[in-house]
Amino acid sequence: MRSLFDHEIIKQLHSGGRSRVYRARAADGTALIVKKPNQQFPSFQQLAQFKREYAIARRCRHPGVVHPLALQLHGGCWTMLLEDSGGQALDQVLRTQLAARRTPAQPALALDDFFDIALQLCAALEAVHRHGVIHKDINPSNLVWNADRRLLQLTDFGIACELPYESHGIVNLQALEGTLRYMAPEQTGRMNRRVDWRADFYALGATFYELLAGQAPFEAGDAMELVHCHIARSPDWSHPALANLPGQLLPIIQRLLEKNADQRYQSLQGLRSDLEACRADQPAQALKLSDHNGRFLVPQTLHGREDAIAVLLAAFERSAAGRCEMLLLAGHSGIGKSAVVNEVQKPIVARRGCFLSGKFDQLQRDVPYASLIQAFQGLVRQLLGQPEATLRQWSGKLHGALGDGIGVLVELIPQLALIVGPTDAVPASAPAQAQLRLDRLFPRFVEVFACPGHPLVLFLDDLQWADAATLRMIELLMLSCDQCCLLFIGAYRDNEVSAAHPLIALRHKLLAREVRLSTLFLRPLNEAQVAQMVAATVRVAAPDCAPLTRICYTKTAGNPFFLNQFLASLNETGHLRYRAADDCWDWDLPAIQQVKYTDNVVDVLLEKIHRLPTATQHLLQLAASSGNRFTLDTLALAVDRSPRRTQQALWPALQAGLVQPLDERYKYVNGDTRAGHSGVHYRFLHDRVQQAAYVVADAATRAANHLRIGRLLLRHATPGRQDETLFEIVEQLNAGRALLDDANERVQLAALNLQAGVKARRSAAFQATLEHMRIGLGLLPAEAWSVHADLWLDLQLGAAEAAYLCGQFDAAEAIYPLVRARTLHPLLQVRCIAIQAHQYQLQGRLLDAIAVQREGLAQLNIAIAHDVAHMKARFNDILADIGRLPGAQAPDTLLAAGDMCAPDAVAAMQMMQGLWMASYYAGQQDLSALMVVSMTHLSMQRGNSDFSAVAYVGYALMLALYDGDVARGYDFGAMAMALARRRANLQTRTLTGLMFGALISHWTQPLRSSDALYEEAFGWALEIADFVQVGVVAAVRATERMILGDYLPHLMHDIEHDLALMRANGQQAMADCCVAAAIQPIKCLMGRLPRHDSYDDATFSEARFLEQYGDSQLYRAYYLQGKIRNAYLFDGADAELLAGQLGIVTQIMRGQAKVAESSFYAALILIRALRRTPARPDAGAVLSVIDALQASLTEWARLGSDNSAAKHLLVMAEMARYRDDLQLATRHYRQAIDAAGLAGYVNVQALGNELCGEYWSEQGHARVAGVFIQDAIAHYGQWGAEGKVTQLRARHAALLSRMDGRATLSHVGPDTHGSSALDLVSLLKAAQILSNEVGLRNVLTRLISIVCENAGAQVARLLLLSDGSYQLEANIDGDGITVLQARRLDLNAASDPQFPLSLLRYVIRTGAEVIEDSITGVSRFAADPYVQLRRPRAVMCLPIRHGGRIDGILYFENRLAEASFTQERVAFLRMLGVQAMISISSARLHDSLERRVAERTEQLEDANRKLATLSITDGLTGLANRRHFDDVLRAECARATRVGQPLAVVMLDVDYFKRFNDRHGHQAGDACLIRVAQALAAGMRRAGDLTARYGGEEFSIVLPNTGADEARQIGEALRRAIEELAIPHASADAAQVTISVGIAVQSPPGAADPDALLRLADAALYQAKDAGRNCVVLRMLPSG
Repeated sequence: MRSLFDHEIIKQLHSGGRSRVYRARAADGTALIVKKPNQQFPSFQQLAQFKREYAIARRCRHPGVVHPLALQLHGGCWTMLLEDSGGQALDQVLRTQLAARRTPAQPALALDDFFDIALQLCAALEAVHRHGVIHKDINPSNLVWNADRRLLQLTDFGIACELPYESHGIVNLQALEGTLRYMAPEQTGRMNRRVDWRADFYALGATFYELLAGQAPFEAGDAMELVHCHIARSPDWSHPALANLPGQLLPIIQRLLEKNADQRYQSLQGLRSDLEACRADQPAQALKLSDHNGRFLVPQTLHGREDAIAVLLAAFERSAAGRCEMLLLAGHSGIGKSAVVNEVQKPIVARRGCFLSGKFDQLQRDVPYASLIQAFQGLVRQLLGQPEATLRQWSGKLHGALGDGIGVLVELIPQLALIVGPTDAVPASAPAQAQLRLDRLFPRFVEVFACPGHPLVLFLDDLQWADAATLRMIELLMLSCDQCCLLFIGAYRDNEVSAAHPLIALRHKLLAREVRLSTLFLRPLNEAQVAQMVAATVRVAAPDCAPLTRICYTKTAGNPFFLNQFLASLNETGHLRYRAADDCWDWDLPAIQQVKYTDNVVDVLLEKIHRLPTATQHLLQLAASSGNRFTLDTLALAVDRSPRRTQQALWPALQAGLVQPLDERYKYVNGDTRAGHSGVHYRFLHDRVQQAAYVVADAATRAANHLRIGRLLLRHATPGRQDETLFEIVEQLNAGRALLDDANERVQLAALNLQAGVKARRSAAFQATLEHMRIGLGLLPAEAWSVHADLWLDLQLGAAEAAYLCGQFDAAEAIYPLVRARTLHPLLQVRCIAIQAHQYQLQGRLLDAIAVQREGLAQLNIAIAHDVAHMKARFNDILADIGRLPGAQAPDTLLAAGDMCAPDAVAAMQMMQGLWMASYYAGQQDLSALMVVSMTHLSMQRGNSDFSAVAYVGYALMLALYDGDVARGYDFGAMAMALARRRANLQTRTLTGLMFGALISHWTQPLRSSDALYEEAFGWALEIADFVQVGVVAAVRATERMILGDYLPHLMHDIEHDLALMRANGQQAMADCCVAAAIQPIKCLMGRLPRHDSYDDATFSEARFLEQYGDSQLYRAYYLQGKIRNAYLFDGADAELLAGQLGIVTQIMRGQAKVAESSFYAALILIRALRRTPARPDAGAVLSVIDALQASLTEWARLGSDNSAAKHLLVMAEMARYRDDLQLATRHYRQAIDAAGLAGYVNVQALGNELCGEYWSEQGHARVAGVFIQDAIAHYGQWGAEGKVTQLRARHAALLSRMDGRATLSHVGPDTHGSSALDLVSLLKAAQILSNEVGLRNVLTRLISIVCENAGAQVARLLLLSDGSYQLEANIDGDGITVLQARRLDLNAASDPQFPLSLLRYVIRTGAEVIEDSITGVSRFAADPYVQLRRPRAVMCLPIRHGGRIDGILYFENRLAEASFTQERVAFLRMLGVQAMISISSARLHDSLERRVAERTEQLEDANRKLATLSITDGLTGLANRRHFDDVLRAECARATRVGQPLAVVMLDVDYFKRFNDRHGHQAGDACLIRVAQALAAGMRRAGDLTARYGGEEFSIVLPNTGADEARQIGEALRRAIEELAIPHASADAAQVTISVGIAVQSPPGAADPDALLRLADAALYQAKDAGRNCVVLRMLPSG
């Protein structure tokens, strides 16, 4: 053999993705084929595949199989030598034949060649199948044909299967093994069908199709589209090459290409006999295709499940359209639930969606989220096969959806890191927050994949074994992903799920929440359906096997899985057998009845298992102990064998179909496979198989198996991977723990359970956590509290924490005294107390939480007095002591301080922080303040901890409130914020950001800057799922955004979003608080409540709120701050009573912006009360309260708070109004309005205008008042407070009715105080109106109206300078308005019908305005012809300057009264005129642009029309192009079918045109085609006929309503027309240019098919060429 490797390469035959193939000659002259891997450094799997190919081909010895001669490492490269038959790969042969084919109607291969190849291939494949091998990659490139020797050989067994069948799951298309163009539908993994020998038959059919048609059955550039074609589309059976095949050859190929393997040929013997009959040319009608089938096989077709599948597919369609849905499938084990669900895979391919499946394991019920993880691991595997760019897109989407929380999902699904890259460690958080964090992130994760255009089906099987954590996550998914394209399917055994099962509770809960959920119950098959299955298996009619059916139905009760196993058992025992002589199946009914088969499927499976070798049975027992899925590496470890020997021992179970490999890796296990590195995974065929294998052994043996597996897994787990396999290890060891005698090993397992419990807790699987903690405790000895104190304590506290998180509060309560009695060290006591306090806070037991945390601090020698006086004294002492510490004067130095390391100090900080929170929410302000200064003092002395930032921001508040040092307080708060950002603890960041924004920052910084801090805090709280703080931040943010004057409708929408988040996460109380504090006040302001003085509506009751939450000072304060504001704004009767409760707000919300806000409105309420009743007895006391509030507002404004400046000024204005100091009041109103506008408080602007307007109204200046009231209405409208707008309109209806509703008031009566201010306001309003108009016509119309009314004139005219002369552009005379006349004035004329020209000339020359009180009297313009004719009384004429010249003139007349125009009006109108010119210029520019846009649009439309023409026109000839021809042909076919008319298609081309081009050149060729095209176009006389250039020298014509005779005449006429052109063509037979014409005609009635017509016309054209060219051939399509 060595001499063979001394060879010479002759040439390379092939180079593909896997290998390179050469033709070579050995030194002794032997012809060889040399095959090598096509990788420089092939992977282990690639080498294993290469070696396996050699081994299988050696075994399949047959003349039709290329025989391998040798395999060895040669020249550093593995090399395979094969015999060389001298043939050529069939795909190359095919390409050669296609190049020589004359017409598409001609088969690609000659029929003799085809039949030789087909029959030899059948023989070769039959030999391969006899050796138990499925090739899986039949295609022309793997077939070698020697035409001289008439020899075909099959090669390339690289992916062949040696099992009876494989069950392919969904994998990425790039990872599919085989050649996709020839791949059977089931081989794609998307058909819910196993892959057996019949997959090769489909590939045979695809190959046969290509050998005849010259193309594969499906051609698609996109892999998924190709998969869809194989699954759901039919090949083109109308291809011309298939039209005249002999006998039943076409039906044979059609049968091979059936989508369902059960409908294909079932044996090669039957196929071969049918091919031989075709070759013998037996009449088609006499030939019935063979049904020969000698293999036992229960068809995979689902019987009796049509309705269930229809329901499932309808649910999928709804979910794919964006309606998340849940479908539960219930039925007994083996009833076919999974088989029905898998039917949805086919439409998923069409939708380009994703199918994920996971399965719960009866032996692994305590592994949290195991099935979900399994499902999404499958998704990750699919994604990893995608191109790098696609992977980056998914990574970007995941990062965008999950943000910093992506690490939580990576911790849950480690494989996800391969897509998203490295992630930061998940920040530590309390268990409850870990759960809420996961609850928030997991639905977002799912939403990424369940999106439009990418529907997701998530199938979880065996929900009866679901863990509590997964059920809770399912609930969350269905509630959170309502608008996703998600179909969740859950299958469960209804006989194992009682009414009390958690799954039923989940179903009821989801239905109550109106989730789209339905339950489908699968019942056993009835006897008729069983008869269908039995008849299909034995291939007889159902009545002919009725006795056998009866036995099957009786034994299996219609259970499909049991029926399959029962029939297989009958076959294995010889009671159901194939009789070759008669080609039929036979059964021995008496023998079957005599044996008395069991009616228990497990017993049937046990019998099958007992027939296996002992070593295989033992492996199955171990595998069953591992779970429904298991690995080869685990089994190899358990039996201490190599992976290869272990798989060999397991092989009988694989061949029996009891166990299935999960992917292709099982094929590549060989002697080189290292222990622990095979990567091979298997699953049991069914849970019943696992159950049967499990009960083969007794209970003691099963426990020993679990223990052995667990020990081996633990021993071989690397430190880096132990956490990944921790649950699997612990589950196995726990199942065998009863056999543990060694005390040390029991302690070790207890420690592992602790680790597993902690890991489960991180994933918020608290039930699993509790179970692990309890098992761990059960493994410890009685004296463990002293011998293994740390482990015992960790397990006890872990159990307590998990118990209360599971709602088992009593169980947790029982642990605390036990731990505290056995644990004497103070720090350990404190640790227990911290958990206990957290439980109490979670339960809302704030006083109990305060009490135990006091005890905790006492353990650390920190006594907290109960007496308030002592607390205050202690507070003052600590505060004074802090002031003496260095850090108090230089807060930035605290940033550089080291970490707090002393355990007692860290524990004290934790206790104090908890006590601060509990006391704050319980309303114990003194205790809360004491904790703040205590934490601050400890941090300054001992270094920074996670809670120091919270302490420092609290201390910053003390500085501001108690010392009045707001600037230093801000510096401390900013330092605290910087410190919090440096810490990883997000809870600290949340609290610090919230407190800094709400209590410190806004006193010296704009309140809007606090809103940015709330956004951050809200995000951090969400990140750690601290929904208590989410609720607090939301409430603070909502109420402050109202203070800021945010647009109320948008604000309400945002708050309602926050409310939904709070309610979904158990924060109902804080949500109710938010409703009372923000939602109801907003509704009131927007006018959406029945009454202004009550929040009551259909969804809220003030009385109910106060009854439920009135005892909470915090909630009452939130309620009051909104009530005080609205009581003032709507002048409520209870306003003064509410203002009297201001103390609750100022005490509870000390430091917040709401204090300034409520103080402001309370002061206004009291001032209004005094103004209305000045002589009230308590006036002095009320004034004292007002003075105090005003002093506070003055101080807050002095500090620089933008929230207080305008409010302080408004209170001063109202006090001046109270004292009737008009001058001071108006100044303060103006200052307040300006300050509010500068700070962006539209709500305070509105109120300032309202109050100012009221005051002017009281003073009798209705016109001035109206301006301010209108401004107030406008600003309230900007705020979205339509309720206030309505109130003001009603309250000031009379005042507003005098307003003109436009820009200003007509100036009537003498000038009054404040008129100049009014003119300024009016001018601004008029300017704003003009600037809002678009287009010159609109501007001029509005302008002439405004100036006429403000001038007090009956006539107003506007002249504009244009091209050096003035034109009349706007005119109002009485009620009529005319604009854009563009009438040019001749200033030198004697007179004008609309103007006194002398007056105009004067104004233009002098540039001065003119007012003539009586122009007809003593006036220099009295003699003007216009004045003499029209007799106006008073006239005013104003030049309008713009850009240094007079661009316009305003002319006014009053025909009723003299002296109507005043100088004040002139000033106003002059300013307005300037603004008008700006608006006119803008309008002109706009109109110019509009015209240009219109012109450009017309140009574009014209260009588009030309482009549209070009897109359907051939550039050379000017005829229609192929695209237009195809469109017209389709339309005419549809019309011909509809109206029942004939249709003709002509195909013609220029004869020997290539020769013409070669001889005369391409330029002459183009000229020739143009002349031919012109002649063809001239020959068409009807408008409906279409002539097109089809391509190259080929032309096509559509002739609607044209029969055969007329079509032939037209064809002849065209042929003659070209002939008469007499274009010389020396290389043609006729010595001139001629054409050949093919015509196809569809006669009515019948459905005209464009493709069929084209193919027929093309065939007729080729027939014309074959007939000698320069002629016409017509063919008819049959009608009907």
